Amino acid sequence: MLEYVIWDWNGTLMDDSEASLKAMNNVLDRYGLERLSHQKYMEIFTFPVVDYYKLAGFDLSVLSFEELSVAYVEEYKKLSTGCLLSAGARGALEGLRARGIEQILLSASETGELIKQSAALGVNTYFSHIIGADNIHAYGKLALASEFIKKQGYKGENGIFIGDTVHDYETALAAGCGCILYFSGHQSMDRLKKCGVPVMKNFEELEQILFRGGLC
Repeated sequence: MLEYVIWDWNGTLMDDSEASLKAMNNVLDRYGLERLSHQKYMEIFTFPVVDYYKLAGFDLSVLSFEELSVAYVEEYKKLSTGCLLSAGARGALEGLRARGIEQILLSASETGELIKQSAALGVNTYFSHIIGADNIHAYGKLALASEFIKKQGYKGENGIFIGDTVHDYETALAAGCGCILYFSGHQSMDRLKKCGVPVMKNFEELEQILFRGGLC
């Protein structure tokens, strides 16, 4: 029985793939490196993001990952102020609330920024917990999810993790939860499908997958 849903934020509930790509290209410009096409971005974006930076062309034997992270976050914050919720996201949150299902927001983003963004878009009150990282380096969510579930005493089999990357699938596995992925533009459909779990193209598909397709 489905008791709780853990939501990813960036790319899943908040539509920020375009802002993320623009921010990275602005940083690449600063260092005189080749810009990424959207297709290239979807093929190389990964967690931990230090690996993504390497694939994007940064030589981390010369450049500091910490320095690059600061540069990226500066660009991203300017661009992300214009980001909106993904189409249908609010309806999905409302639908789960109406069914009495607990909802948790969990992200590799820094906690303060996560709280600020979710409040600005008017969805923070849907979540019983908002869990983020204590730094800006986006190392990943594996430990965050597993530790949260253990601390709360939740059963993994009673939860679903909804995200938009292969890392979200890996996070669900580590936490013992089910998983649904959403094609947001951060990673290619081919990469997501290889995880072997349902992949939504829009949030209108969520109820069908959760409650009519036998997943729950």
